[in-house]
Amino acid sequence: MEGLAPFGPSAKSVRIKDNVISNIVEGSTSIKINFEKCYVFDDDNLTVENEILQEASGEVRVFDWMNVRRGTTHGIDYLGSEDDFVRHIYFYKSERIDGNHNKKDLVAVSFLKEEDLQDFEYSETMARFKIQKEMSSHGIIGAKSGLTHDGKQRKYNVKVEPDYRYIEPLGRRVYQNSERVEFINLTAEEVVMDYA
Repeated sequence: MEGLAPFGPSAKSVRIKDNVISNIVEGSTSIKINFEKCYVFDDDNLTVENEILQEASGEVRVFDWMNVRRGTTHGIDYLGSEDDFVRHIYFYKSERIDGNHNKKDLVAVSFLKEEDLQDFEYSETMARFKIQKEMSSHGIIGAKSGLTHDGKQRKYNVKVEPDYRYIEPLGRRVYQNSERVEFINLTAEEVVMDYA
């Protein structure tokens, strides 16, 4: 509850039985912890005796963080569509560039099924292509690149590159709480709001 993480990313699997947590860490070492009350925030790689009341929906929200390489300067903060793939595009002041500037990077939000994550059509590469197309269709362009033969200004097309993909399960599995084990079901937004 104090944000302490004694095993960090080395934890491979966790099993809760009675009042003992068995934690398998890197190197197949088992560490046992006795507890009086356990609060579970995430059931990834967790085995527990508590009854499952509802299975997960199999839907995920995908956040594709992109670095904008060309087309960083414009007055648009949001683009949206009705498609589940790249439904929202939010532009924000780039943190990659120091100082006072008006250059923007972006995050795209998609709503997919878990099995879609294995399909190239929903990959970070395809998200990049769709984002570039949306940006161009809304008049966002890259820097000037000289003149054409007939004297018109030539400009580069927009260019973005994937930086990081975060996947948030929606409709998580719901467990029956017990006297010793309680499940805390918070979404990413609720966690952010609690600490904002």
